Amino acid sequence: MLTIEQTKAVEEALGAEKAAPLLAIFQGIYSRIEEQKAALKADLLLELATKADIARLEGKIDSEIARLEGKIDSGLAHLEGKIDSGLAHLEGKIDSGLAHLEGRLDFHIARFEGELKSIRLWMKLLVAVGVIGMALFSPTTIKLLEFLK
Repeated sequence: MLTIEQTKAVEEALGAEKAAPLLAIFQGIYSRIEEQKAALKADLLLELATKADIARLEGKIDSEIARLEGKIDSGLAHLEGKIDSGLAHLEGKIDSGLAHLEGRLDFHIARFEGELKSIRLWMKLLVAVGVIGMALFSPTTIKLLEFLK
């Protein structure tokens, strides 16, 4: 749109009659430019995201992130549970195996101790029989027994 000063300047330079068609053309051009600017602005506004659109998208993104974090946390908890269960099962097997081995070891130790006691007793008996045998068959013992008769 031409301002009043611009319109007066053109009329003074060309005269009122010659300036009228030229001013009408300028007015038409400015009107078309303004219309195109308005249409372009409307198109750009349609293309640009508004604050509400951005806030809506941020909300969707935050909700998706929270959903995925929940899924990850749930998966981790599930895996931790499986690991803990597996560890408890293995610990139980190890404890059971150790108890079994300790029982077998205690049994064999007791058996060997019994055999050692038996061997000691037999050794004492053999020593006693040997001493008695040596004493009975020694010439000195025979002479002593002859004196006692």
